[in-house]
Amino acid sequence: MYKKYNADGFEVFSVSLDKAGDAEKWKAAIIQDGLIWPNHVSDLKGWQCAAGIDYAVKSIPFTVLVDAEGKIIATNVRGADLQNRLAQIFGH
Repeated sequence: MYKKYNADGFEVFSVSLDKAGDAEKWKAAIIQDGLIWPNHVSDLKGWQCAAGIDYAVKSIPFTVLVDAEGKIIATNVRGADLQNRLAQIFGH
């Protein structure tokens, strides 16, 4: 979906819930999983991650769709639901 919609303005910002000591495994997983977008962050605090707390993440994967104005328009959509939502947003 990143490849399909990135030229239209779609960005992915990945937040890892890995813990300190797992930084190298996390970085290797980014490459192994083919996560080609440039935005990968972690404070290496696991489930105590500030972003995870702020967005009430209770399970992973967890998605947050944010529009161009910064408004949250959907949370925890994935798979076909995410594909359909992006098709509606971008019109293809």
